[in-house]
Amino acid sequence: MNLRLKGVFENQEGYAEVLKNLKKRFNVKGLHEIDIFEEYGCDSGYSIDTHYGKLKDGVELTELELAMICDRGYAFFGGSSTINADGKFAVQIYTD
Repeated sequence: MNLRLKGVFENQEGYAEVLKNLKKRFNVKGLHEIDIFEEYGCDSGYSIDTHYGKLKDGVELTELELAMICDRGYAFFGGSSTINADGKFAVQIYTD
């Protein structure tokens, strides 16, 4: 499934609660502490960061949760997040 990420200036109802639950579920204070990637890379370009890789076996996340982990929050200006059945993913985050 491909999720369109809402921008920081759009209605982000529920994003704060998702972030809070994500930290609680992984028992971390910061998203940078979460170790879920078998493979990971990030390409930065003009106004867009593209995160890609493969999740470790057994890791279950929503596309929004994955985007928050990649961005270490949810201050993005929009983008998209996709997780395939085999665990491979692509997250594009608009940086401004």
